[in-house]
Order: sequence, then structure tokens, then C-alpha cells
Amino acid sequence: MSVSATHQISSGISTYNPISNLERQYASPVGHRLHIFARLNPNCCLIGGVEALLKQKKNQPLLGPEAGIQISKNNIAESELSISPTTASTTGDDPFAFLNQGDRRAVSPLNDANDSGKMQPRQKVGKFFTNLAKQTHQGLKQTQQGLEKKITNLAIRADQGKNPDLLNVGLYDASGTQLWCLTESQALPNTDYERMKGVIFSVPLTIPPQVAVDPTAIIILKLWIKSGATLLKQTGKHYLLGQCHLSIKSLRFSQVMAPKILSLHSSVVVDGQLQLLVCHDFKFPPLYGRGWSLTDPGRNGYTPESLFNLPLDQSYGFTKNMEWWIATERATESVVVLPAATVLMKLAQKACQTSLTHATSVSSVLLANRHDSNLGEKATVQVEVGYLLLDDANLASTALLSIHWQQPDCIYEVELMPSSNIPIQNLQVPFSRGMPIVTFYPKIVTHGILPAILQQYTAAPPSFLIGNLRISISISTPKTGIMDPFATTSTGSQSIIAAEEIWQATFPLETYANQLTSEILSVPVHHTVTGAPMGKLALQLKVSLPLSQHSHLHSQVVSSSGGLSRMMGLTIDDLGALPYLDHDAPNKIPLEPQTQRRQQQLRTMGYFVTHEFLKDHIAKVRFQDLTILADRVESYQKALLHTSRKDSLPSHMDREPKPFRPSSSRITESLAGIPFNVHNVTLSVEQGPNPSKKGGFFSNTTCGAPADHARGFGPLFLNGPSGGLRRLEAKRFEWLQKLQDAHSALIQAVANFFVTARHNNQIVFHIPARNAHIAALRWKVFELTQQYHEITWTCTIRRLNVFSQALGIALTSYLTSISQNTNWPDLWVKHGFLITFEGLLSAAGKELGMIEDAAVGIAMLKNVSVQLVSTKTASPAESVNIVDSPHLKWIHISANDTLHNATEFIVRLGIEPEYWTTCVAEPLKRAAVRFFPLLYQVGVDIRQAAAHAQMNAKNQLSSSVDQLNSSVNPSSKSEGDNLDDEEDDDDDEVANTDVLVAFNNEALQKMNFYANAISPISPALSTQELGNQQQQIHPVLASLHNHIVGSSGKMNHSILDEAATVAQKLGGAGVVFCKSGKDRTAMHVTYKQAQYIHRFLQTNDKNNVLEKVYNDATKLRVYGTRLPICEKNVGQAKYAFNTLQVRFMPDMLKPPISTLAGFLKGGAVFKGGGIES
Repeated sequence: MSVSATHQISSGISTYNPISNLERQYASPVGHRLHIFARLNPNCCLIGGVEALLKQKKNQPLLGPEAGIQISKNNIAESELSISPTTASTTGDDPFAFLNQGDRRAVSPLNDANDSGKMQPRQKVGKFFTNLAKQTHQGLKQTQQGLEKKITNLAIRADQGKNPDLLNVGLYDASGTQLWCLTESQALPNTDYERMKGVIFSVPLTIPPQVAVDPTAIIILKLWIKSGATLLKQTGKHYLLGQCHLSIKSLRFSQVMAPKILSLHSSVVVDGQLQLLVCHDFKFPPLYGRGWSLTDPGRNGYTPESLFNLPLDQSYGFTKNMEWWIATERATESVVVLPAATVLMKLAQKACQTSLTHATSVSSVLLANRHDSNLGEKATVQVEVGYLLLDDANLASTALLSIHWQQPDCIYEVELMPSSNIPIQNLQVPFSRGMPIVTFYPKIVTHGILPAILQQYTAAPPSFLIGNLRISISISTPKTGIMDPFATTSTGSQSIIAAEEIWQATFPLETYANQLTSEILSVPVHHTVTGAPMGKLALQLKVSLPLSQHSHLHSQVVSSSGGLSRMMGLTIDDLGALPYLDHDAPNKIPLEPQTQRRQQQLRTMGYFVTHEFLKDHIAKVRFQDLTILADRVESYQKALLHTSRKDSLPSHMDREPKPFRPSSSRITESLAGIPFNVHNVTLSVEQGPNPSKKGGFFSNTTCGAPADHARGFGPLFLNGPSGGLRRLEAKRFEWLQKLQDAHSALIQAVANFFVTARHNNQIVFHIPARNAHIAALRWKVFELTQQYHEITWTCTIRRLNVFSQALGIALTSYLTSISQNTNWPDLWVKHGFLITFEGLLSAAGKELGMIEDAAVGIAMLKNVSVQLVSTKTASPAESVNIVDSPHLKWIHISANDTLHNATEFIVRLGIEPEYWTTCVAEPLKRAAVRFFPLLYQVGVDIRQAAAHAQMNAKNQLSSSVDQLNSSVNPSSKSEGDNLDDEEDDDDDEVANTDVLVAFNNEALQKMNFYANAISPISPALSTQELGNQQQQIHPVLASLHNHIVGSSGKMNHSILDEAATVAQKLGGAGVVFCKSGKDRTAMHVTYKQAQYIHRFLQTNDKNNVLEKVYNDATKLRVYGTRLPICEKNVGQAKYAFNTLQVRFMPDMLKPPISTLAGFLKGGAVFKGGGIES
């Protein structure tokens, strides 16, 4: 930001641009401008207007367009100046300038006084042709004058007085040639009654600061008139009615800004006077006065090296009961936005580290649980099969052997060696290496042993178990097929093995633990169906135990308490399945028998997350997110310490962390915790020139949508879910339901397996690894569990970014509200501080995702309480200093888990003791105030109009098809159903207009609860009951309720208008946002400001009040702070609309055509953000 920018001046009305920009706003010396509010007496209102001027005699002097003025400083008095109009013209390249010229007679070259001297013949010839050319030019000019005069008269007559002529006043330098400022155009009164009121200009003439500080400077005011005829709107010229002068000395050093009356020097207006109200600079509001907020930086916060851009401001003059009232709008950056983001990111970094440590410990447990890993205190088992010794040589000629491990705490077998040929012997022979050695590392199990296994022990079970080894032998025989109880088809039925028998040998491993040498065992083999002995296996087995025979796997898991997911309110439901990722083992709370049994069944099935998945997730997701948070904290803290880079960039190009984050930085990941384009927008109304009398104050916070733009709104992965938080969390819940269904299917399949086995008199405790049906169901549970954890973490980080933005916005709004004298603090402490977010996004495409993000982030604010404390006490650890604020010193946030799975955030703000003692309301000193957030959302652009049209057309088509089908075949399926399916295929592009109605109904229900709590008309409900019951609609909400009920398929801006009005009546604050917070937001907030002005002035003309509100909103959009805000964001003081978009906007939100960027932005088509919608 630069405060030393020079003030640019225009040379004339034709080139003057009324749009305020940053160069004018930041002109130095800052705070030294003078504002002149002008009022014309009735005599200035020339009867007949431009048409009367054109009818004057040709030889009568007429002040032409932008006529100059000759002033001699030697003749200047302090209060008066002798001026005389001249015929000097500054029309430049104006092709219609001859309209403004009098009838000037050409001077004959033969009578030229300068030609009296003697000349040479060649000189005489040259002079002759020169004079002839001048005479010819004058003749052509007179012809053009006559033609243009006739055209102008024709245009005025064709208009038939439908459009009044326009007046405005210009501010010029002492030479009268440089135009510094111009008021808005006001209609020339066309009746005596209106003429007697005079003409009041709302937009002041602002004297540039470098002129205003010069006591020797002279300024000139010129009164202009222009035809209002339709055909002359673009080409019509301004005619000078008169002018007067002022010295800066007489203005600057007046003690009381009393109105001044100046006579208008004119040859066409008699006794014309200008009543002027001269006021000092309003850029900075008086400390603690109207327009001031705790979130405002101190005056020392505006330096070239500081974090803050200067406030943007514009004043307007109005009269009420013949007295001047000055309304000043200001847009100021907030001191609390960056510190709030910093302290929350510090808290999140710590929580993310906890989540990373927790997940890493779970990953270690998963790795230690694997039989192919020797991590941890585990047994080591080596088994080598030599041969199969048959009891009867005729039983088999070939055999296939496979080795399986049966875990003591899990019902699923693990296949250690697939089927391989085993040597067959008929006589016992010395042991020889016949098959590969199998080595694995079973864990030591001391608890969680399968109940069926424990039931086998008649006496006390061993102190630990490491499982059984099951060796399966497939024998080819000439017999008919038999049932294999350990193999099923994919449909769950047992498979038939043609000409095969299954033999097996099973023995406990702990029996052979810690033998000094490897034993050669002769293990009996039995038929799986008949149980008959079939032979023996010769094998070598070695089981080595660790030093400690106690399982430490579960004790190795670090608690997830204080983790990021829990902090963001995304707890993992205890479904009974392992592992416990992002949640801890449940306390022994009594459960329903059915639930308890289900959880016990799932815990016998082992872990449903693979080590490979979690290891990859930790490395590529959680560790990366922790790094991002650490970098954010570091960069934010450096910014607050003013240790960031010192090179200055325009605001829209700056990507350093600052309180003002431009909308052009939406995709910058490092800034995702900072809300963008946040301004505290105030409108103070004072009786000029005496601000001590009763006035008015109106405020809003404006910003871009609190959404995670950097992460985007596309699919999370190929064919994965897309959109914002609300949609993603709905998908998360959907996956949770699918996961529970998968659990049920797996439990049922396992139960069926054991029931069938027992029906066949087979005693089994484990599910064979080769059971294809159960293996498929089990893997489905793995997939859904891992997807569930993945989307949970995605929503966690997204919630953090969105909540961080929403929190900074809400704190700005709250602190502004408590900065003014108010009677609401008692109710705020008791019922919460009502914050109404007024969204202007369209429920289509990416903006639908932004709505979904904002809805969740705003809803999380209900868990935030704000406590104001005096800085007499030391600041708590982990607090962050609030820089450049005269009264706010630090901010601290603590996060506390609750029994309702929602984290409570306590925000403590340290306030300078003197202000805390004298200015903070007593109720706010004693207790914290909880936020009560609401979100109303109405799309107001062309995309929303198209979405409504699409929905209405689809409904009409569906209804027509329904009627046709019902008349032909009432039972047939409607073709409209197919249309609906096709419409919903692409969630990213198809609009969801119903979501707007849902959001607004939710907000209405909550606001109704709040209204009934403050002013009950029916028995109050608790917050828990609010979601389950309907209260009677409070009378204050009747109109809003009607608007929402009839809003389906309509662009009803009255919802936002009425919601804002009700919120103000209930002592609440308003936050206005769209995608960027600069275009649609500008239209809405200026409309609200214009409404407030007329409510305050108590406009009596009820018939024309809406038109007056529209006109004043237009002035605010052209002359006010919103276009400089656009320039701060994108480098161009234009609204990002085109004429096509404007056609579809509500009338009260339509911007002036002159302020539109069109299809070009930043010098390129659709580049740099392009058209906003």
C-alpha cells in the first residue's frame, strides 16, 4: 500500500471519470481533504433549461462549454473575487463544440489593424491566403453551429419534456481549466413548487489534499447544465450557467464548519446562489464515535511498511427539515482476521501432530500384527515339512499340501504356504528336506482370545497363545466328489471336489515354544469328513519366544484425544471394528445387548485397515498437511511481526499473509486459513456540521465466501465424490451406512459358515483363507473402512480452512457490534450473538460447492464463545498478539472436547485496561458470549436464473409426462423419472435449487427459536429440541416465512432483505458475501445502505421511496467504496458483470452500465478470474 500517491486531475467534463479509485482514496497527505456539499437556490434553476439558452439572441454573450476564467491573484480577496467570463474554449477535440459558441463575426483581412504596416509583395500574397483560410474556416464553423443547433432543438422537441435537463457542479483549479471533482447530476426542477426547494447535490466536491493544505490556493466552482433529452444522452454538451470562487484559507481554518453562501457570477442566471457546507476529511472516524470499531487499526497502523491498507470512504449530503445530514460510508480492514487465523492454525498444527502421532502408532500396530513382520516382541516360527507317511499305501499316489496359521484372537486363517506337491512315503525314512521352509512371526496374545478357543480348556488356559498351525492335504482319489467344508463358491455355497479328499493336521504352536533344538515331529493326519487317521506328517518345527510373553500391541497406540478430526467435530463412530483410528477404545459403557453382541463379533475379525494404506496415507496426506500447517503458522507469525518481505506489491498481486487477502488469491494454499476481502463496512449519519447531535449507525461485514477454494470442488479421486463440505459429509455418512451394511453382511456370512459346519458335525473355530465368498465380503469392509477414514480426514482439513475463515469474519462482526453503545449485551450473554450470513451464491457448479463449504463453516460457529478480558492479567500461553490495534492486545483460543462429540472453542480477547473498564458493557465483562449463526442464501445472477428455469422446465415436463402416462397406463413408470436420473448424473454442473430452500428453512427455524427466546409467544424449546419440534412462527418472522415458502424455483431477493431487517430488530449483525465479496456483495450492501439512509431520514414520499432508494444505491455503487474494493482485489475498478448478466439480476441489484467490466478483465478475455458468475 502506498499513501503517497499523487492525485490525478482531469482536464474537462468529457474526460472526467466519477468512479472512485485507490489513487484518489490514498492521495497524500492522508486525512487532509476538504469536502464541499452544494445546494442551489431556486434562482439557479434556469427556467426552460438548455432550450432557453439556445433561444438567446446571437449577439448575447453565452458562456460556452467548459469556458475558461481569467483570475488575477493580485486582485483576490479572502472572501470575494472579481471574475469576468471569457469566451476561451477548452473543448479540445469535441466535434459538437460549435453548439456552445456565440455568433462571432470574422475579421476581414483587408481591415486588419496589424496589416497597416508596409509589406513586401510576397508577404502580402502570403497574408492574403492566410486570412482567406481563416475566413473559410470561420464560415464552415458557423455552418456547423447552425446545423448542430437545429439538431439539438429537434432532439429536445422530440423528447417533449419527458426527461428533465441535468445540473451538476464542478470543482476546478484557479485557472478554471483543470477539473478535480464533479457532483452527481441532478434533475432541473420543472415546476414552481419543485423549483422553490432548490437543488441539493448528495455527492460532495472533494478538494484534493495537496490543494487543501495550501492556504494560498484558489478554487473555482462551476455550475453546468446539460440536456436530458434521450437522443442527447451520449452526445449532449454541458453549458456553463455560472461560477464562483473560494480561497482555501477561508475554508481550511474555519473553527466551525458553518454553511457558506456564495453568489453565482453568471450572464444568464440572476441572483443565483450556492449554499455550501464545507467539512473536514471523514476518512478516519472519531475515536469511539459512529463508524469506529474495535477492529479498526490505529492511525499508526497505516504506514508504507504496515499490514493494512488505508480505509476507503465516501460521504454524501442529505437534508432533513432544512438541515444538512452527512452520511459517510467506510470500508476498513480488520485487525483481528490475521491473528485469529494464526492462533487457530497454531492450535490446528498441534492437533494435527497429535493425529499424525496417533495414526503412526496405529500403523505400527498394524505392521506388528502382520505375520510377515518381526517388529515388536513376537514369536519366530520355522516349519519345514519332509514327507507324508501313509497308513495305507493305496490311499494316495500324489498329494498337495498347504500351511495355514489360525490366530488365537481372530477368526480368519492366514495362508502361509500355497498348495505344493509333498513327497509320499509308505515306510518311515530319515527326515530329509522335501519342501521349502516357512518362517513367520506370530504375535503373543494375552487378551482378546476367541471365546470358542478358551472354551476348549477345561482347566486354566495358558498365560499366552500364539495360535495353531493347520496343514491341509488334498489327495487325488478315484472316489466320487465330496464336500469341502473349507471352500465355498462366490455365492456362499460349498463347492464339490471331484475325486479329492481333504486331510489335515492341526496342533498348537505354544506347545513347542523355546525348545533347545528343532524337533522332528510326527504329526497325525486325519480325514476332515470321517475323522479317520490317514497317516503322519514328518516335519521339523522351531518356535522361539521373545523375552517377554506379554502383548503390548494395544498399549502402543497413542490416544487420539486432542487430534485434529476430533477438534473439527468429525468423530469416528465406534462400530466395534478394529483398528481404532482417530478415536480411542470405548469406555465400558453398558450397551444394548444387540449392539454389544455385534461389536463383539466384529472384534473377533481382526483389523479392517491395511498397513500399506495407512502408511501411504500418513506419508502423502497427514504429513503433508502437517507441513502445510507448520509453514502457515510460521508465515502468519512473521507477517504479524513485520518480518515478511519488504517489497511492496499492489494489493491484488500480493500473496503474503495480511489482514486483507484479495479474491485473486483464492487458489493460494498458504492463505487458505485467512478469509478474503474482509471489510468492516459502516455507514454513519451525522447532523452536519455538528456530529455531537443524535445520528445513526449501520454496519455490515462484507467478504468472499468462506470456502476452501484452494482445494477446489472437483472429485477427490477418480469417480470419487465432489463438491463442498455439506455434500462431502453427506457422502461420508452414506459410506458409513454402506460400511455398517457391509459389516452386517460379513457377520451374517460368518454365522452361516459356522452354522453349516456344526450342522455337518465339524468343529471349526476359524474361517479358511480360501473361502472366496467371505474373503470378498471381508475385503469390501476393508475398502469401505479405508474410504471412510480417507474422506473423514479430507473433511477435517476442509473444515479447518473454512472454519478459520468464518471465525475471523464472525469476530470482526461481533467486535464492531460491541463497539457502539447498545442495549443488547444482556440478551447476547443469555441467548447468544445473532450473526446472519447473507449469501448471494448460485446453487450451480462450483458455487454450489462454495455454499456447501460455507454452510458447514458457519454452522461450526455455534460452538464458539467469546470472552473479553482485561490485559491487567498476563496473556495466556499460545496467545497471539494483535498488532496495530490501540485497544485489542492479544487473542487466545482453547478447544475443549464435549460429551456431544463437538469441540467447544473459547476465544479470549485481551483488551487494554482503560477501554475495558470504561467502554465494555458490564454483562460482557462477566460472561462469555456464544455465537448464534444463521445462513440465508439466494442466488441472484444469470446462472441461478438458468438453474431455476431448468428446474421449472423439468418439473413441467415431468408433470406433463406423468399426466400422459397416467391417462394411457396408470401403472406404467413415468418417463420423467428417467429425465431426473439423467439430470443428476453430473453433480458438478447440474444446479440444485432445492438446497437453497432447505438452507433458508433451516435458518428460519433457528431464527424463530431465537426470536421466541428473546420475546416468547410460545413455550420455549431447548436447543436439543429445536431440531425435532416446530414452534409457532414469531410475528416478526411472518413476512420472511412467506417469502421462503414461495421461493422454490424463484429468484427472491426479498428473503435476504427481510432476513437482514429481522436480524437487526433482534439485535443481530449482518455478513454479506458472494464468491469474491466484491461484485454481487457490492450490489446488495449498497442497497441495504440506501434503505437505511431513507429509514433514518424518514422519507415521507412513500410513492417514490423505492425509486429514491434505487437512485441512492446507484450513487453508492459509482462514487462509493465498492469500486475501490474491486480494484484492491483484481486491479480494476469495475464490477465483474456484463450487460447480459445484468439483465437477469433483480432490479434493486443492477449496477450502472458505466461500472461494468464487460467480457474483458485485466486486459484479457476471461482471464484472471474473468466474469465472476
